[in-house]
Amino acid sequence: MRTSPKLLAAAGRNFLLTSSDDGVQSSSKAGCQFLGCEWHEAKLPKIVTSINDVAFGDDESIWLACREGLYHSKDQGETWHRLEKLPVVNLASVFHDAENRRMLVTAMNSTEVFSSQDDGESWQRRDSGWLLRTITEDAGRLLASTAFDGVVIEKPATESAEAGIAQRQTTKSVR
Repeated sequence: MRTSPKLLAAAGRNFLLTSSDDGVQSSSKAGCQFLGCEWHEAKLPKIVTSINDVAFGDDESIWLACREGLYHSKDQGETWHRLEKLPVVNLASVFHDAENRRMLVTAMNSTEVFSSQDDGESWQRRDSGWLLRTITEDAGRLLASTAFDGVVIEKPATESAEAGIAQRQTTKSVR
């Protein structure tokens, strides 16, 4: 289940349900938990066999992390575009990092985190050292669950005493 200011999404292994509250806040969303909303089943691409994660972009678009790759819809799941420039498939997670205006993606068989700031036209990669399953952001730091080693937390950027340049430190496993 994922929420945004205007949309809800509930995904199963091979289905996606969406609901729009048309900008009405908490009372409508609370009602959705008790059958208060109309749900729409998205038309998934026929090739999709397994949905592993869902995210919403700034523009209320929907992003699906699937076994077959990353899919993007700008019309609540009526049509989909596969992001073919992402160099991995069998995805574990997708996360919209609103603070840094980027999408983050992890894959089941890769220790890398892939990021895009241009709706998937180009991707940057950074090795985490762990097989990551989910990724999120809190207070400017990335947090991720791993396949075997618990949770990893990115240390916040620190000021270099000599250069005065913000640098990212390596991540540390937390158990």
